[in-house]
Amino acid sequence: MLNYHSSLRKSSFYLMIGALLRSAISFVSVPLLIRWLGLERYGIWIVLTSLSMLGGLFEFGLTTAISKHISEDNARADWAAMERNLGTSFFLTTLLGLVAFSGLLVFAPYLSELFFHRSPYLEDARLSLEIMAVLLFLYFWQHWLTAVQGGLMRYDLQAAVDTVGSFATTLGSLLIAMIGGSLSLLASWSILVTACSLIVYGSFLKRLLPQHKMRFRLSWNAARILLRFGSMQWWANLGSSLFAYLDRIVVNYFLGPSAVGIYAATTAVVLKINHLSAMPLQALPAWISTASALSQKNRVRQIFLRATRLNGLVVFLIAAPIMFWAQPFARFLVGAADSEAASQLLLHLSLIYGLYSLAGAGFYTAIGIGSPGINAIAGVASGLLVILALATLTPALGLGGAVLGNALYILVLTTNLKVKSLINLGMKEYILHFMPAVVALLVWWSVSLFLYHSEWTMTIKTPVFIVTGAVAAVLVGGWRFWREMANTPLGIVMK
Repeated sequence: MLNYHSSLRKSSFYLMIGALLRSAISFVSVPLLIRWLGLERYGIWIVLTSLSMLGGLFEFGLTTAISKHISEDNARADWAAMERNLGTSFFLTTLLGLVAFSGLLVFAPYLSELFFHRSPYLEDARLSLEIMAVLLFLYFWQHWLTAVQGGLMRYDLQAAVDTVGSFATTLGSLLIAMIGGSLSLLASWSILVTACSLIVYGSFLKRLLPQHKMRFRLSWNAARILLRFGSMQWWANLGSSLFAYLDRIVVNYFLGPSAVGIYAATTAVVLKINHLSAMPLQALPAWISTASALSQKNRVRQIFLRATRLNGLVVFLIAAPIMFWAQPFARFLVGAADSEAASQLLLHLSLIYGLYSLAGAGFYTAIGIGSPGINAIAGVASGLLVILALATLTPALGLGGAVLGNALYILVLTTNLKVKSLINLGMKEYILHFMPAVVALLVWWSVSLFLYHSEWTMTIKTPVFIVTGAVAAVLVGGWRFWREMANTPLGIVMK
């Protein structure tokens, strides 16, 4: 068996640190991009990015299937199966990537005309989308490489490469925007950085496997197994993609690029609640798959409970400051002129995104125990309801309607309850780990809403935030959990 590089806590730590650094980079870059690109061009860029990311659905959940099966092969030291899964998954990923590339390239002119026919930047948008077709193909290879490294428990490498790549992409994008460069130049820079990341990922993977003299082999049976598992996960990805990307496209269609610029700027912030809280949990499928492969059922339950606690704590720590400081955050993001609309969005969306992000532990555990269909049902149903609500409420209520439509995605929390039943976990024990975060988020939102309309100065608000936030964080995480998490970085340093 390949040596595990770290414990579950260390894997989560690596992923979390990398995600925090990338989020900090993103948070600083958004207001600068808005200033240098302008609200309309920034809105167009976000819609173009969303369209290309929707092309990732052609991956059909393969990366999740790869990570799960590689981790199981690793646990059993079944190198022949690993060779088949590596070779077959790479072939399928490449084939599907070519299909996605071709589709986006062909339809780029029609999509650009549909969404930006009134914009003076139509031609630049069309060219950018065509360039993004190449970027989409490279993403397929990148996701394959990260999935394999995840299956081998090398989350430190993944976090390091992703963070450096994110920094390079952001720095280059800011320089291009500052000198007045086109959107197509932004897309070209992303291709260059992604290509360099692929080279680094490939070199790391080559070092991980040589001791076993791995050879990529094709297997129709392995393809069938990977696609069957991946197709179930694909439905879950469809639901989350509808929520994460199609909402911006709908807002752009009804309200225009400038409105979607405000909406995208605020959702870029509140999405960090989900992204950051999910990062420590990305190690879950591999670890739970390993425990399941060794028939360690009690271990699966304990991992799920601890992940639930960690998920709730991270969600609260990220959502709380966004709610409390919605007004200064909004001014920083979009400027004084649009800050009122943006601050209202931040205040309410941070609660919505915080609550639905509490489904993270159930989502990743479902993958680990081989039941991605749970995620599929909850994700697709919730995503479709959100899009339907957005299409109905946004034309009538504007950005306020978009907020109400987003609230329906909280229904994905049903995933946790289904997973709890499948692993034979008692309701009382689960509630003790899950509910503290829910209560803390609702109470904190109420307090933030009250202070939003109050005339309290920053001098008074700051100590209130620090004291009440610290108390709430301790209650959500618990003393034992905080003590263990505090020991994790020290253990890594002393390793």
